[in-house]
Amino acid sequence: MNKPNKQTVIVLSATMNFMKDLPFQKIRSLGGKLGDEIETELQVTTAGDLWKYSLDFLMKRFGEGTGLWLYNITRGICREEGEREREKKDIPNQFLFFSLSRSLYYRKYFKWKLTFLFFLL
Repeated sequence: MNKPNKQTVIVLSATMNFMKDLPFQKIRSLGGKLGDEIETELQVTTAGDLWKYSLDFLMKRFGEGTGLWLYNITRGICREEGEREREKKDIPNQFLFFSLSRSLYYRKYFKWKLTFLFFLL
């Protein structure tokens, strides 16, 4: 559980054993108000403790969407897509951008200055 971003890769066959003793408030979105509500109303502390409640019960008690999500997430089932890693920018391109924008700025400045000086003469 101490991987980067608190992510752990688990083999599918070991998912249920891992989830059984996992404190359910360590599951994303269950550490706040919803987690506190579930803990006090259902008297549960681990994901495995929630397995004794049927899908119908959870859907009636917490609503269809939340009940289904709760039923699945405590069993290690998550249908959400992960974020793709963003493409990293090449550092020389960033320096090139700044140097070009500066040189363009200076060109405009000197052109304006020369025009102004020429006008005064």
